[in-house]
Amino acid sequence: MKSRITALFVAASIVALLVPSSAASAADNAWLERRVLNIAHQGGEIEAPSNTMFAFKTALQKGAEVLELDVHVSKDGELVVLHDATVDRTTNGTGAVDEMTLEEIKKLDAAYWFVPGCGTCNDSPEEAFAYRGYATGDRKIHGKLRKTYTPDDFEIPTLREVLTTFPTTLINIEIKATAPDTTPYEDKLAALLAEFGRTDDTMSCRSSTTRSRCSRRLDRTSTPGRARDRPVCSGHRVRAPLRERPARDTRLCRSLSCSTG
Repeated sequence: MKSRITALFVAASIVALLVPSSAASAADNAWLERRVLNIAHQGGEIEAPSNTMFAFKTALQKGAEVLELDVHVSKDGELVVLHDATVDRTTNGTGAVDEMTLEEIKKLDAAYWFVPGCGTCNDSPEEAFAYRGYATGDRKIHGKLRKTYTPDDFEIPTLREVLTTFPTTLINIEIKATAPDTTPYEDKLAALLAEFGRTDDTMSCRSSTTRSRCSRRLDRTSTPGRARDRPVCSGHRVRAPLRERPARDTRLCRSLSCSTG
């Protein structure tokens, strides 16, 4: 009996050491005071056409706090929001993004292959493509949607359009391609973010092989002395500083760019 009591006492002591009080845990781990952010990947590509303004707007309406998007550069040097290096998979067109002008890209239907609840599902029956034709005007936007959305919301947007429409929304930008695969456009991205005042808390990278180059280019637009306040990228992971959120609710970062897929 004595040995059993001793064993129980030892076990209780071990548990007490391994499971600290909630107060001590919170003090030791600042992440326990943070909550998970709701990030809409490509604007929520299963619920709305990938990387469209329609997707971004509806994602925020549903409670998303961060818009994740992908950026490529057109033949004439415009930053456009699209996941793939070609327009084939998601639109009614064909060709590489960096071989098309913005005018050509804007004529495409970014909702052409989208099926609600499935995403970009090219092998679905014709009637499944709920928003096909809205961007081109081949179909009129119907029902409640026509009160809120226009054909432009179903096109491939430019990054400028996104920044203009969502000036205070948390945005996660991924650079999808750079040299030697295409003409590098980090400088254009940096300049655009600077124009919209989105540089002090922005880092941009895609992978460990391009991280240093991308970061150096974007750092040139940043305010001196603020580097420690910005999130940093390490390969495909994001490491953000632990600090209290400003009053205007920018959370860990306002405009964050790293690879997420």
